[in-house]
Amino acid sequence: MGKSFIKTVSSGINGTGLGHEGDQGNQSREDLRALAGKLLTIQDEERHRISRDLHDDVNQRLGAIGLQLDSLSRNLPVSPSGIRRHIRTIRRCRCQSLGSPACTH
Repeated sequence: MGKSFIKTVSSGINGTGLGHEGDQGNQSREDLRALAGKLLTIQDEERHRISRDLHDDVNQRLGAIGLQLDSLSRNLPVSPSGIRRHIRTIRRCRCQSLGSPACTH
């Protein structure tokens, strides 16, 4: 349901799309107004749910990357310092993405 539906509902609420007179018309407008409010609430709740799901997914993926980097770093021989620097750079990037002050690598 997009903007055109909401526009149609809004025009009905304003009395331009109903064609009813008297109490029945007023009740219809009130019902339509309540329905439009419910629709907007449901859409807002769905946006928040999707946002939370995306946020959780990104954080899980970044956490997994961090664990893999830790494991890789522990298993590398001491000599490849360039690889270790690269791992530190990736960790910093991950921490900046998370916005976490707890990242101190």
